[in-house]
Amino acid sequence: MKRASNTIALLAIIILLAELSSACARHYDYKTEYIKLYKYEKHDGFHASVLQDNWLKEKLGETDAETNATCVNRECLALNLIHSYKEGANTEFYMMTLLYHGGEGLFLGENVQTTLVVDGVAVDLAPVLFSRETDWVGELFVDSADYLVIKDVLDGIARAQSVEVKLFGKEREVTRLLDAVNKENIRRFVTETHVPNATELFGKFVTGEPSSPPDEEKEPEDEKM
Repeated sequence: MKRASNTIALLAIIILLAELSSACARHYDYKTEYIKLYKYEKHDGFHASVLQDNWLKEKLGETDAETNATCVNRECLALNLIHSYKEGANTEFYMMTLLYHGGEGLFLGENVQTTLVVDGVAVDLAPVLFSRETDWVGELFVDSADYLVIKDVLDGIARAQSVEVKLFGKEREVTRLLDAVNKENIRRFVTETHVPNATELFGKFVTGEPSSPPDEEKEPEDEKM
C-alpha cells in the first residue's frame, strides 16, 4: 500500500511540476540571478518553491553579457530547482530542472544522456518529466527536463570545487559549468526551503547511477551438472 500511495503522490506531483516548468520556460532574461517563486496547491496540500534563472556558464569567469550573448546567438542551459513540501505528511523532495534554449534543440529526455560531474565524479540522471516548446518568434526550442534529486546531492553541488552538466545528443555534446554564483543560488535555495525533520520522499530511489563504471571481471558461474 505504501508503494501505491507513493506512486499516486508522484503522479499528482508531476502534474504540478508540469505547470511550474511551463512557468519557468517563458523567461527570456539570460542574466544569472536568484529568483524564487512560490505556489501552494490547496487541493493536494503541496507547497512548491521554484528557483529559476540559474543560467550556467560556457566557461568560468564568463560575464552576464557574455552569457546573454551566447544564449541569444547559439544556446544556453539553466539548472533550476523545485522544492515540494506535503502539508500534514511532513514529507519533502527536490527536483532539478534543466532548461535548454537552442536553435536546434536536443529534446531532453529523448535519446539524450544527461551526466552531472561533481569534483570529477560523474553520475547519469534520468528525467521523470520532459517537454518541448518553441519561443514566441518560433526560432528557439525550449526543452525542459525534471530529475528527482536528494538534498545531499544538492548540498554536495553547492560545496564542490567544480560542477559540470553534460548533455550527450545523437550528433553533439553540450557542456556547461556552474560558477560560484550558480552554486550559491543552490545553497541559498536549499537553506530557505528545507524543512527540518521532514522525511525525504522518494529519496532512496534518486541517488543516481555512476557514469561509465569501471569494468569488473565476473567470476564464471559453476556449470550445473
